[in-house]
Amino acid sequence: MEDALVDLKGLAQSRSALDKALASAKDTKRLSQERFDKGLTAYLEVIDADRSILQTRLALAQVDAQQRITLAALAKALGGGWSGK
Repeated sequence: MEDALVDLKGLAQSRSALDKALASAKDTKRLSQERFDKGLTAYLEVIDADRSILQTRLALAQVDAQQRITLAALAKALGGGWSGK
């Protein structure tokens, strides 16, 4: 049970860092698109920025899933049941 609480804290920290990373990736994408629109860079830079956003979103989804799994395990360890209502 204590491990689950430690895991949740770590996952919350990961989530916070990934939220910041996603905001940064979106800014990078916006700037890349502006640079491309002005003819200052190749479209590859825009594609790379999109890839970074997608990778960060995937990491966020993985952290969210792990949080839910950990919460369910914690509830079970505390003797909680699962209501299908």
